[in-house]
Amino acid sequence: MNSDNNFMCNGLVNPDREIHPHALEVKHWYSPVQVKLSLKNEEASLYVENRFDFKDFSNLTGNIKFYKKGRLLGVQKVSFPKLKPGENQTIGIKYPKKYLGPLLGKPLEGCGLELEVFTVLADSSIPAKHLIYQIFEEVNTETEKIADVPMERLKVDNKVSENDSLFIIHEVDKEFGIHKKTGIISKIQNGKRENLGPEPDFWRAPTDNDMGAWIQKKWRAWRPPYSFQTEVKKVENTESGQLKFIVSRSAKTGKLAGFQHIATYIYRGPGTFIIENRVEMPDSLPLMFRLGDDWKLTSDHDSLEYWGRGPEETYADRKSTGAAAFYKSLVSKEYHMYIRPQESGNHVDVRQFSVYNKANNGLYFSSYGKDLSCSAIPYSLNQLDPAIEKAQYHSLELDPSPFTHIHIDYKQSGLGGVDSWGAIPLEPYRIKPAKYDWKYRVVIR
Repeated sequence: MNSDNNFMCNGLVNPDREIHPHALEVKHWYSPVQVKLSLKNEEASLYVENRFDFKDFSNLTGNIKFYKKGRLLGVQKVSFPKLKPGENQTIGIKYPKKYLGPLLGKPLEGCGLELEVFTVLADSSIPAKHLIYQIFEEVNTETEKIADVPMERLKVDNKVSENDSLFIIHEVDKEFGIHKKTGIISKIQNGKRENLGPEPDFWRAPTDNDMGAWIQKKWRAWRPPYSFQTEVKKVENTESGQLKFIVSRSAKTGKLAGFQHIATYIYRGPGTFIIENRVEMPDSLPLMFRLGDDWKLTSDHDSLEYWGRGPEETYADRKSTGAAAFYKSLVSKEYHMYIRPQESGNHVDVRQFSVYNKANNGLYFSSYGKDLSCSAIPYSLNQLDPAIEKAQYHSLELDPSPFTHIHIDYKQSGLGGVDSWGAIPLEPYRIKPAKYDWKYRVVIR
């Protein structure tokens, strides 16, 4: 017997009481402990507010975790202020000099703080040592400064050939093909060819909030496959030794008429490419779910390591509790089992993102200027988004794809959540039709 889809089990927890990742965001903002954390020149300030109506903070304690460029350096206990209901106080915390090294006396680029607040003793409803609040704050990393720095010239001595379908770069132990019609990069090794990417993508498997606002219909023009006119050309400068491939895509007619995308692959030596993207489109086109590229590997590439906000999935408007640090995971563990299949597994503020197999072969991405939004999951878009209406099936019924599906995005739309009946993500978290430029580095091993 059909039910009303997942109407009665799409909240903060699964029926088995497993919490959904967004429950952590709700916990953060509903907590009676609220902290504004800022970090400048070796000293952090914590504005602490007690939003209890009757309790003071005498039963609370805290830890500060010190980070530098994603690495946890140490943990220090905090003497948490024993505020009465409605009171607030600003306290200062010195960033330990032993952690600063060459940054001592300079702006703390790449340094971060994470505050965790715990109960000391159990009370009638909350156990002892229970985490009731956490927040992470970071000084902008130095990668923001290199966005417009020209790349140094590199002599490329590798032989380049071509056949009817591919431009081929010959390396010592492998070759890379760039398809003349699609622009897809492939790795050729031991007589086998593996298509990797990038393929432009502007869609995600709709969430319940998306469907509550009918976005899966209103923004449908961005749902792949796309009917772009594509042209691929090789540009080789024998004097400078630079080698690049330019992939131009455009929509002359149809729902995406006026859309243009130029992807430039700059070959940087063994297995390394800089991927530069530029898109332009008329403002008459609908909003977008995501703006980025899809890559894929065979499913034996199940190891994941990244520097970004985690360990739970994070999104532009749901990242308050995610520390920007280094994490290791498995692709098979990245998709959260929501009742109904949908978008999942994303991480924002990503600087490095690597997916590899037991031999450490795979794809190693890094931001080149602005942070990325990335994910790697064992399910394809068609598995998570099979129809324009909600389908009567569950995430637990999905069979893993034979591929690891990787999204390397400039940005992804926020998830919203003001209500589930029509509100789209708030203004700062929307991707409007406009002109965008971004780039990243990929190393193929």
